Amino acid sequence: MLTLAAALVVAVGTGAGLLASESGGGLSFAIALHPAAGQAASGQAVAYQVGSGWSIRLTVAHLPDLGPAGFYECWYAGPARRPGHPQLITAGTFTVSRSGTATVQMWSAADPRKFPTMQITAETSGDGGQHGHIILTGTATS
Repeated sequence: MLTLAAALVVAVGTGAGLLASESGGGLSFAIALHPAAGQAASGQAVAYQVGSGWSIRLTVAHLPDLGPAGFYECWYAGPARRPGHPQLITAGTFTVSRSGTATVQMWSAADPRKFPTMQITAETSGDGGQHGHIILTGTATS
């Protein structure tokens, strides 16, 4: 019955209810995202453990529309990351509305305890990897 209730909460899209229903007292982390210098962007994310993975609800605002070839990518970065030796796991890609906002649901195997930094980059179609400029960054807190 609880699973049916959790599915109903997902269907109506209430984020707070989703967090409470699916986390079941499990681990959760909040991530306040701060803009890079000269950017007006903002964001926040909540990551909670679901089974063997992590569900991430990301909300961003004031991001520029990147046009038809552009998109944003959400990354988890580990503490050992340094130039030429990335320690990254993607959590997915998304686009924003004309107003520069988006709320998206993503899934990842990246554990915020091992990959505590979240980064949002502006990307264009091409090969994989983090190539774009970091627009937002934040650190997971429990």
